[in-house]
Amino acid sequence: MKKKIRVMVVGLITDISHEVVGRLPRHIEVIDSSLADRDGKMMVGSKEIIFIAPESHERKLKELSPDVIIDFTSEFNLSFKDHISLYTALGIPFVTGLILTDNTEQNIESLVAGSESSSVIFKHTYEYNPDMQVELTINAIRFLMQNQVKGKVFDEDDVEQFAAC
Repeated sequence: MKKKIRVMVVGLITDISHEVVGRLPRHIEVIDSSLADRDGKMMVGSKEIIFIAPESHERKLKELSPDVIIDFTSEFNLSFKDHISLYTALGIPFVTGLILTDNTEQNIESLVAGSESSSVIFKHTYEYNPDMQVELTINAIRFLMQNQVKGKVFDEDDVEQFAAC
């Protein structure tokens, strides 16, 4: 039996985030908590997700200790950079997309470079193709778990090469 990979999904307001959560394989367990701008809850499929307010983000991440974070937060959300800074400070690998500017990508690369974390950035959004987004996200999680390279940012090309092997 495969060891369960525990993931936290952040940015649960997008349709694609719900699609990904609903289609993750059984060996990838979605933690029932998510970083948010305020406390609250939301049903994602049949799973209730509890939102964690900013003042509790660091404490709860340390307590929950996810293996990987999937962050669907837009780069234009005010908390996006705070989230990325926190993941890198705590050494938690993460997958993110919705990156629209080179400046944001460079900021992520500089944060990750000096950290114990690693990241996969999807430079293209695949909301128009949920099957592709789900497959890429699952492969990105597997990639980060098997390639524990600290301080490095990868992209969808790295993940696709890994999946093809």
